[in-house]
Amino acid sequence: MTGPTTVANLFYNMASGKMGLVGIWDAVAFDEVADLQKMPKEVITTLKTYCESGTFARGKDALSGSASLAMFGNTNQPVDVMVRSSHLFAPMPDVIREDMAFIDRLHYTSPAGKSPRCGSSSSPTTTDS
Repeated sequence: MTGPTTVANLFYNMASGKMGLVGIWDAVAFDEVADLQKMPKEVITTLKTYCESGTFARGKDALSGSASLAMFGNTNQPVDVMVRSSHLFAPMPDVIREDMAFIDRLHYTSPAGKSPRCGSSSSPTTTDS
């Protein structure tokens, strides 16, 4: 997903009665985590609840989804410098970086520079044909 989104698009649209992305897809990726800063507070609040329990409230209903969430973003410093001087979440937008409840709900972080590139001979996702 690129750009800001809404609770209706991501979770459930009460006007149309249609499930949002977390109920349709196996995974929802935020292409640029910095865009979370531009999203309405309701999106972030609902994201936190969803990350904790896999459920979210829309109107009177408690609904659930099964999509994993992935957030991609860039850093301004090498990982080893960030680890020595602050933490890996320092480049994230304020709405995440300063919200320990949100960070507590994250299950995995992977600095991309430490992962093999797809198509490289060391990547486990490549096959010899």
